[in-house]
Amino acid sequence: MQHQIHYTGAMDIRCKFCGVLRFQREQLNCCDNGKDSLPPLQEYPANLRLLIDADGAECGFIEFSRMASNILIVAFYGTQLAVDALQGTTFQLFNLATESYYEGLCTPAAEEVQLQWGVSSRILCFLLCRQLSNCTFFTTAGAVCKLWTFTLDEGYHLGEFSPPLTPSYWPIVRSPPPPTDVALGKNATSGGVYWKFRTGYVLTYGSMCFPNTWDCMAAAIDSNWAKVDLGKTLPVSVIVLTGPADAARPYFVDITVRAGQYGDLSDPIVGKTPSATPAVNYKKVSFQVPATVSPFRYIHLKNENSVKEISLCKVQAFL
Repeated sequence: MQHQIHYTGAMDIRCKFCGVLRFQREQLNCCDNGKDSLPPLQEYPANLRLLIDADGAECGFIEFSRMASNILIVAFYGTQLAVDALQGTTFQLFNLATESYYEGLCTPAAEEVQLQWGVSSRILCFLLCRQLSNCTFFTTAGAVCKLWTFTLDEGYHLGEFSPPLTPSYWPIVRSPPPPTDVALGKNATSGGVYWKFRTGYVLTYGSMCFPNTWDCMAAAIDSNWAKVDLGKTLPVSVIVLTGPADAARPYFVDITVRAGQYGDLSDPIVGKTPSATPAVNYKKVSFQVPATVSPFRYIHLKNENSVKEISLCKVQAFL
């Protein structure tokens, strides 16, 4: 079948009343010869403009705006996703480090999402995460959606981690930004490992993925120390330690915290954990760093009172 090309010319005829463009032979009563008029467009509200501009890409506003026309299709085709779960919620991109480590401990719930009508797997995964009451964040790879249920530090998305990294999404946007933990992702080491506990590398992972008591760090009697290297001298004002759980709690006592340029017993003392065994799991103890000590590069931890194991789960350092 042959088709004849029909060219109507350029759309370059402008209405002298409202300025609408039309083709030369097009009969268009756009404004009834100037009788109908619309008021000038108003500026976007400041909050809306922030979402439409560059920041919108991070918080997902643009993608969710495009999704609005598809969401009824999603419900209609039986994906069993709760539309009302979207209200007041969006997502934020961040990078998850050491995904393989978490796979072996805090195993995610995996879902195979059915892509329909151009709705992205991220959006479908987001909806699934919103339906799971204990979902804290999610990752997607093709049509496979992983729903994670352990918590990451509030400022995890601000951390600097070494590859490999997995693109992940919070189901909420954190505003205003939380304090920056400059220990996140930094090199952490410890003395000889006690029993089947972890070594110091877990101290700066920025997570609470500790399904077993021994998933925190514990250093043996003969080398009961741990150390965090911040990578460079930084003006840290607060150091926060998170203790272990259950039977390991007695090993969170009398830990001397030092901070300085050497990472050993020659650095100044910042404080010490209480001598009494914590009454609760994952006890947090904060230390204000004196102005005479900060800035510094290393945090050194050791029970200097006795030859005894030490155990803790996390070390944080805030500017």
